[in-house]
Amino acid sequence: MRKAVLILGMVLWGACGWSQNWWNENWSYRLKITLKNSTAYKWKNLPVVITGETLRKKTGLLKEAIATSSIRVVEPTGQEIPVQVDEKDGTGIYQATGNGQLDRDDEIVFPVSLKSGESQSFFLYYREKLAPLAEYPSEVKFEKIVYGEKNCFYNGRLSNKIISIGLRGSGTETGPDGKLMLGGLGKASITSFVLEGKELVYQGHSWGWNLLGGGYTVVANLLPWSQPELVVDGPVRKIVVCRALGVDKDFTREINPNWALSGKVQGDYYRFFTLYAGIPYVTVSETVVIKQAEPKYSALYEVAWCPTYPRDWEHDVMFLPLGGKAVTITFPEERNYQTKKVEEGWFGIANTKEKRGLAVFFEPEKAADITVDFHAFHLKREQVLASDWSKKYAHAQARLWYRYDNFNLKPVQENRFGFWGLTGEDATGLAAIYQAVWGNALVKEAVFGFPEEKQGK
Repeated sequence: MRKAVLILGMVLWGACGWSQNWWNENWSYRLKITLKNSTAYKWKNLPVVITGETLRKKTGLLKEAIATSSIRVVEPTGQEIPVQVDEKDGTGIYQATGNGQLDRDDEIVFPVSLKSGESQSFFLYYREKLAPLAEYPSEVKFEKIVYGEKNCFYNGRLSNKIISIGLRGSGTETGPDGKLMLGGLGKASITSFVLEGKELVYQGHSWGWNLLGGGYTVVANLLPWSQPELVVDGPVRKIVVCRALGVDKDFTREINPNWALSGKVQGDYYRFFTLYAGIPYVTVSETVVIKQAEPKYSALYEVAWCPTYPRDWEHDVMFLPLGGKAVTITFPEERNYQTKKVEEGWFGIANTKEKRGLAVFFEPEKAADITVDFHAFHLKREQVLASDWSKKYAHAQARLWYRYDNFNLKPVQENRFGFWGLTGEDATGLAAIYQAVWGNALVKEAVFGFPEEKQGK
């Protein structure tokens, strides 16, 4: 270790730093991380994600060897809490087996629970030598599913105690008539979303009801996606991947209308689906490893769900960031959300009576245009209310256009989306969740201490 850093750390920590009992004599080093909940809300099982780059820059551990298998997170009382280190390959692609060392893009993940205004400190222990992987219980599960059996129209399922999501893979399954099931749509997308036992995305009901795989010419339905496979198996979160390798397409020529997808790309597409323990939250990261591409590129992403089934329009609300505030819009107000100037990357539609709905998180700097409505875009309000079927079952729908003028500027491009199951939150609460979970606010405000070395080494 760097002696100057260690000596400085000893001076600043003083007797207080060294008075904490060392958690395990087999671990050589530790550092203190203090997290604070600055919001008016209580957080439970909030995931803290610290990249290797952040940890090293904040602590001065620029070149020291840190074995990923050795990392532990311990409360000052000595109580160990679940932690995992998810390794990447340096380009943003998660690896089932990494190099065992904490690199710049690796991610340390652990959950915390904090009351409003509460600060809490943790010790992160590590060493240079490899260590046996810690075994923690986990409520997050992944299982492969036989498509079509028991009315499950997906190939894999991620679940925790709050939500269950169904993931479709290649979309190549055929029915007795030899045709593709559901038209082969919904590939590499979420075709089922169950929140506390009730469905928000009714898999198999409609060709357009899914998250990120609608019925139009979108990325999900045009590429040769693989079946979902578990790539990261941790206690805090599990990550499943669908791959579309060796893509070589000129979407501008092949796709009509080309406003949905345009540009020429050679490379590999990945979709990573991440489910966390203890919260109703899943993220989707579409990562493109580019071999060659045109600078201008655009892609349309669609999501469709129902806050209730049948619909209860009287109690359906939309949560939006407008004019610097978190606002609530009701269906009778006859307003949708359409903008080319996104203030923040979140919105949600929920039912206040049933206390359930879905929030969508996205990257506001990339979304050149978004549209969100209480019902499907091909229907007008009067059509929804005039048709018995539409009045009962018309889904909420959103479209997000991501447009690039420099898609080939970096060898890897990533588009991220998050889905949070709403269980009674209001607009202000949703805005706070967005900042805490999507914005990783706890880490941005965290205070990192200097590394300490075990005495008597």
